[in-house]
Amino acid sequence: MYSRRGSATQTILARKNSGTLPQYGGRLHLKSLPPIHRIPAEILCDIFMKTQEDSVNWVVIPAGTYIPPLTRGTTNPVVLSHVSSRWRAIALNLSALWSTIEVSRATLKEVHRVTTFLHRAKDHPLTASFRTSRPKRGESIDFEVDSLLLKALLSRTSTWCCINFYILHQYLPLLVEMLSRAELPRILRSVHFGAQRNPPHDSAQVQRHLDQIWTFLYNSPSLQHVSWDQECDFVIPMQAPLQQLQLIGMKSDVGIGNLIQALPHCQNLHSLDLFSVDTSPLIDDPPTEILLPKLQSIIIGTRTAVDPVFRILDCPSLSSVVIQSRSMQAPCTIRTLLDFFARSRCFLQLLSFDSEQDDEDILSLILAPEMKHVNSLKLELPYLPDSVLSMLQTLNRDGSQAFMPNLRLLELRACGQADGLWSSLLLSRWFTDLQNPSISTRGSLQSFQLSGSNLLGTIDAAFMEQNGHVIGITCM
Repeated sequence: MYSRRGSATQTILARKNSGTLPQYGGRLHLKSLPPIHRIPAEILCDIFMKTQEDSVNWVVIPAGTYIPPLTRGTTNPVVLSHVSSRWRAIALNLSALWSTIEVSRATLKEVHRVTTFLHRAKDHPLTASFRTSRPKRGESIDFEVDSLLLKALLSRTSTWCCINFYILHQYLPLLVEMLSRAELPRILRSVHFGAQRNPPHDSAQVQRHLDQIWTFLYNSPSLQHVSWDQECDFVIPMQAPLQQLQLIGMKSDVGIGNLIQALPHCQNLHSLDLFSVDTSPLIDDPPTEILLPKLQSIIIGTRTAVDPVFRILDCPSLSSVVIQSRSMQAPCTIRTLLDFFARSRCFLQLLSFDSEQDDEDILSLILAPEMKHVNSLKLELPYLPDSVLSMLQTLNRDGSQAFMPNLRLLELRACGQADGLWSSLLLSRWFTDLQNPSISTRGSLQSFQLSGSNLLGTIDAAFMEQNGHVIGITCM
């Protein structure tokens, strides 16, 4: 049997080399491609994985609906092109299938793979993720392979659509030199650029290189999403095209004065994500009001009180707010937040507030009319008054929830509550009868997370996952 298979393989190879092996042509001669050629790459890969699941036992369908990067694992389009001559013809003629490239390790094999993908992607908008190799302790940096990969990716700057680069400081001069000869990124829409320290380094020179790199990236008239991740003192640059940005992310400290200076120019902003706001001198003539009509999401980690920002913000489209303290200082007062919500007249759907300080206005937050539509609430406070838990259980005459009737996810951290409050809260809020889950209730809560040292009382064990002092109840 082995010899017969070997003979058949040799025959096929001989016919292939002689040009007599039949090749699938399909309908590629038609001027209009059939629908299969217009299917998005992600869907095509999903179809491939599902149809090959039984015959190829190492093909694993990802959990949920998320499709991992097309260049890694079993969704590699190279695998798709090896199924048959028919699928190979489809794969090779679908440039979108090869337009997502992720490089997490620098090897000569990766250089060949990236070059192949770029060739097959043709002029399709490119999504590229690249991380320079970081040497182990005692080893020196090998620039050769990384420079080859950078050169390949930078040869297609005109087709860049989304890029995610994370580069050691030592590579910045090389990147600047390559960008000086590259085409401008006319269709670049999203940029996440990180520069990682690897001492020794000259901070002033590093900053000059970063400025040159970002100046090149700012040239894209399509730029909408920007995330700075540079592991050094940084500010939101006023030379950036702030007026056209829809998403701003900052993974390093940003001064509160610089933030107030930049926000008035961000009239098209939809999402603001700041890892850490720190103290800095306020500008001489700060604005009395900053209207951001399109801002929908705010995520702020802070080492200082950000009340000066929220006192002048007006965000009528706001639906999601996450505030996290990164020090023992309160990130802001709840009263400042309530005034901000009332001024904006927004309809919140998600609120997460983390503080190491107690706040007496926490009950007012639950009662605020802007909280009526909240479906996700997370409160991380040293102490949560019993009155808050009691208020969350208040019912109208018809049996419906009086406050936050749409609440589906609730996460709380608290200590010292009276025994039984948690149980009664869940019994009044849970969307099914805890004793008989097949029976629906008028509650909306589907996920509950509690951290503390409290007892929940008598709750069906089928809904309980206990790890130390953290108890989670989740609808599957």
